[in-house]
Amino acid sequence: MATKKDKEDPKSYPDMALAELYHQAGGSEEVKAKVVELQATKLWALWGGAWGKVPADIVKAVEEEEKTLKAALETAREEEGETDILDAYFALASFYSKIGDKDTAVTTFDEILKLGKLSSQKKLEALMGKVRIMSFFNVSPTKVLEEAHTVAEAGGDWDKRNRLKVYKGIDCIVGRDFETAAKLLASCVKTFSCEEYISFDGFCLLTVILNTLNMTRVDLKKDIIDGPEIRGALREGGGKLAREVCEALHSCEYATYFKAVVALEPVLESSRYLSQHKSFIVREMVVKGYQQFLQSYKSVKLSSMAQAFGVTESFLDAHLCRFINAGRLMAKIDSVEGQVETTVADKKNQQYRAIIEDGDKVLNRVQRLSRVVDV
Repeated sequence: MATKKDKEDPKSYPDMALAELYHQAGGSEEVKAKVVELQATKLWALWGGAWGKVPADIVKAVEEEEKTLKAALETAREEEGETDILDAYFALASFYSKIGDKDTAVTTFDEILKLGKLSSQKKLEALMGKVRIMSFFNVSPTKVLEEAHTVAEAGGDWDKRNRLKVYKGIDCIVGRDFETAAKLLASCVKTFSCEEYISFDGFCLLTVILNTLNMTRVDLKKDIIDGPEIRGALREGGGKLAREVCEALHSCEYATYFKAVVALEPVLESSRYLSQHKSFIVREMVVKGYQQFLQSYKSVKLSSMAQAFGVTESFLDAHLCRFINAGRLMAKIDSVEGQVETTVADKKNQQYRAIIEDGDKVLNRVQRLSRVVDV
């Protein structure tokens, strides 16, 4: 639980847990109570359509706090040294982040970055503050993260570099680069110190789901299933369910795996980072289950496979046809014999498919670049 000192630390704002809560509960009374606690007038204006006007006492308190912080900055500029000026700037940026004034918070962080003789640590603190307020409002912070990475490589301390991995991992999730995100998050499990961005339980949930899709069975067992940090964090609710999905896949209990994947959908929907990818994640988990099962066979009866997954033969037949036709499963169905036969992938066809996919990516990047140049 955050202490009073933590709440006064600029790193604690904006309250990222509030963004998650708003994603799950909208303009509920619970969200309203938190907004009132933070005196987040800008968030009230954005979210409080059914709450009425912002209470006058909150408006007055916020205006007075802003006036005091601005006066402190002016005093620091006129009478004090660089350290005091920097502290005053960070206090003001933290205040704007707390009340949900994104544009002014970003502008204030930019003003900090323009100050002379700024250490790498303070640059990173300002850049990470920008990332949080942008992410809070679902604005892509990719370019800011790239700048932060450059600064961190040149002179950032271990803690900030480690926290930046989590920041980058979450940004990769939003951009659906799940493979990179999975590696970054998994590398931070034992050294997690990023609670200003995401709770440890929430971090572990993301780590388990993404690495279930991307890790080999051996690494999944070693780094995720047997990891004491993850086992300790994900004991109930959606976290426990995510562990069940991971463990069922590893132990080849496919019927249990399928049921757990279906039950996981509401958990994915409740995550502000995963909800937009819900259908994709569920589909990829289904494909991974089929792929893992078929790796053990040259051919297998459709009825036996349906029994293993706890589904009907007709459902399995339709599902397999869909993924085979899409090139996701190297197999074919013999309807006469009622069996599934695995096939050896044609290396030339795989290379051709890879070239086409890479070409599409290059074209997409060129098109995006051309739009930027036109602007």
